[in-house]
Amino acid sequence: MSRKVPEDFQRGLRSTLRAEVPVPAPRRVFLARPTDDYPCVYPVSEDEVVATSVKVAGGKGRNVVFRYNLSTGRELWAKETPGYPWAVDYDDESGYLLVSSHQVAEFGLLILDARDGSIIRRIDKVGDIDLKGYGVFGANFDPDDPDTIFFTVYRRHVAVRYNLVTGSYKVFGELDIPGRDNAHLNSPVGLSVNIAADEVLIADYDNHRVLLLDKDLANVKGQMLLPYPWSIWRTRWGLKGNPYDLTFVSTTPNPPTPPYLFAYTRQRRLKFSIQMASDEMRLGPDLRSLWVTEVFGYLYHLPSLMERFFRHPGTALLLNAKTVSTSGYRSPPLPAFLWGSRCMVRITSTQSGTFRVLVPKELTHTPALGALPCSVPGDFDIMNDWDVWDEKSMPSGTNHYVFDPVPPPLFKLEFVPSAEATVTMNAHFWP
Repeated sequence: MSRKVPEDFQRGLRSTLRAEVPVPAPRRVFLARPTDDYPCVYPVSEDEVVATSVKVAGGKGRNVVFRYNLSTGRELWAKETPGYPWAVDYDDESGYLLVSSHQVAEFGLLILDARDGSIIRRIDKVGDIDLKGYGVFGANFDPDDPDTIFFTVYRRHVAVRYNLVTGSYKVFGELDIPGRDNAHLNSPVGLSVNIAADEVLIADYDNHRVLLLDKDLANVKGQMLLPYPWSIWRTRWGLKGNPYDLTFVSTTPNPPTPPYLFAYTRQRRLKFSIQMASDEMRLGPDLRSLWVTEVFGYLYHLPSLMERFFRHPGTALLLNAKTVSTSGYRSPPLPAFLWGSRCMVRITSTQSGTFRVLVPKELTHTPALGALPCSVPGDFDIMNDWDVWDEKSMPSGTNHYVFDPVPPPLFKLEFVPSAEATVTMNAHFWP
C-alpha cells in the first residue's frame, strides 16, 4: 500500500519547514582553562558568568564551580565539588546559586553564594530520597519563592518540589519505578519552571517526551513528543518586559538520532531550529547572548537566530543488528519538522515482516503557521495512542521505504518480524 501525505499536512509542514537560511556560527569560548569541560555556563551579569567544569576520566580538567569575568579574562573564584557538578540556576535577588549534580557525583545539590562561592547549604537527602550518586541533572529555584526549589532525580525516576525552610516536599513519579504512563517518569533530566504560568517542564528522557505539569506537580497539562530530550530552559532574565518569552529545548550530545536545538513561544510557535545538541542552555541578561554548552561554551547572538531554520542531512540510527522478537520494535518519535522534508527508511532483516508508519491520534497544535506539531494532550498514552498511517509487508533482506512527497511532521516506525530476527533500521532525513 502506498500512502500520500494528506494535503493539509503538506501545507502545514511546508510552513514549518521554511526555506533553509544559514545560521550564523557561534563563537567558541574558552573560559578559565582550555582543558575544562563545561556542562553549563550561566551569565549572572553582562560581564560575568558562573560555570561548571567536570574532570572527564583520564582528562586534565577539574570538578569545580567558578565565576569568571569575560572582560578581564580573570577567574574570580572557584569552588571544588565532590565529583561532577552539572547545571547552575541563579536567583538574582538572594544572589544564590543552585548547583545540580551528575550521577557520578558524591553530592546531591549545593547552594552557593554567587559573590564568593562559599557553600550555603549541601543537600544529599530529601525526606527518604537519597540524592547523592543518582544524578540530579535539572534543578531550579522557584522564581517567585527562592525558598522553594524543583529538581529531577535521573536514576530514581522522580521530580521533586522542596521547601528549603520547612522541609516539606512533593514528588511526581514513583521512586525507583520507571514507567510509561502519565503518572511515571523514566530517567528525567532537564527541568524548567514558570510559576506565573503554572508550568513545570520536565525532559522525560527515556520516554521520549517533555511533560508539562502544574506547579504543584499534581497534573499533566500537556506533552511534547521528542527523541531523547535532555536540556530545557525558559528565559529567566527580564521576565516582566521580556520581548521573547522563549523556551529552549535540546537533545543530548551524541544522540543516536540527528541533533536538535530549538526555541518556541508560549503559543507553541517555532522561532528557530539548529542542528546542535547541548548539555545546557542559558540566556544572558541582555536577552541577546545565548550560551550553549557541549564540552566547550558556545556563544550565539540570539536575535540573529530568530526565524532561522537550519537543517542538514542526518540519520536516525535506530537498530544495529539487534534481535527483534515477534512483539516487534517501535522507534522513538521522529520529528521530521526539525530534520527535513524528505525521509528514506532502510531496513535489513533476516525474516520477513510488517512495516508500519505510526502518527499520533491527536495533536494539540497543528503544523499551520509554524506551530510545533509535536504537542499532544496531557492524557496522551505514549504507548497506545497512535494510528497506522501506512503499512507494508516486507520480505527478508534489505528493503527501502521512501516518504512521498514529504513525511508527516512527527511519526514513529514499527517493524514486526514474522519470526525472531536480526534487524538493522535507519531513517535518513534531507532538507
